[in-house]
Amino acid sequence: MKNLTLFLLVAVLPTSAFAASFGHDQGNGGDGYSLQFVGVGKKIVQYLKYQKTDLNIDALQEALDSTRVESTTEFLTLNGLPKDALNYPRQKRIVFNRGRWDAISRDEKPALVLHEYLGILGMEDASYKYSKSLIGEFAVANPKSGSSCVITGTEPVLHFEPAHTQRDREYYTIETAVYRGVTFFLKAGHGVARLEAWMGEKRLSNTFYSYGRDPQETDSLRLAVNSASGEEIEAQCGNVDAYLPE
Repeated sequence: MKNLTLFLLVAVLPTSAFAASFGHDQGNGGDGYSLQFVGVGKKIVQYLKYQKTDLNIDALQEALDSTRVESTTEFLTLNGLPKDALNYPRQKRIVFNRGRWDAISRDEKPALVLHEYLGILGMEDASYKYSKSLIGEFAVANPKSGSSCVITGTEPVLHFEPAHTQRDREYYTIETAVYRGVTFFLKAGHGVARLEAWMGEKRLSNTFYSYGRDPQETDSLRLAVNSASGEEIEAQCGNVDAYLPE
C-alpha cells in the first residue's frame, strides 16, 4: 500500500488520577491520559477523512463524540488475557491502562486508539490488522521540533523537557525546566495554559492565558522571578497552542 504519513500531536505525559475535567465536554473521563487518548482519536478521524477507505468516517466521528474514555491503574484482562484497553460498545465506554499507555511507543498509540473505537462500532479488528491497514505507515511527531519553552539568557539555550511526573491534580504538566534552584512548569487545564515558577514547595509566581478562543488572544507566555541569590531568571514559551490538547 502507499506510504502514508500521519502526523499526530501526542503529548505523552503521565498524570495523576482523576485530574479535574477540562477540554472536551464529552469523550473523556476528566483526566490527562484520557485527553491524550481522545486527542489521538480526533487526529485519526481528520486524517482518514482525506484517505480512500471503506470505513464510515461519520460513524467513527459519532463514536468519538459519544464514547466515554477512562484511564485506570488497574490491570485489565479479557478472558484471562492481559489487555492494554477494553471497550464496551453497549455502554459506549473505553477503559485503558495508564502504565501500558506510557509503555507503548508513540507509533503504536494510534493503532491502539483506533482499535478501541472500532470495537465501539462493533467491528472486528483481530490483532489490529484492520486498524493498522487504515492508518498505514505513519510518524508520530510534534508540529515543530524542540521545546515550546526556554530559559532566556543561558548559553547554550536551556530548553524545557517533557514532564515525566505529575504533582498537580488540576493541571497536567507538559514541560519543565530547572535553573539556579527555580523550577518552571508549563501546564494546561480548565481552558488555560499556565507557566509557573517554583522554589522547592513554594510557588513563586505564575502567568496564564485562555486557549481555544476566537479571535486568539495569544499563544505565548513569559515569566520572570528571582532566584535565592537574587538573580532574575526568565522563562519564555512560544507557539504554546501547538502543545495543548485539542
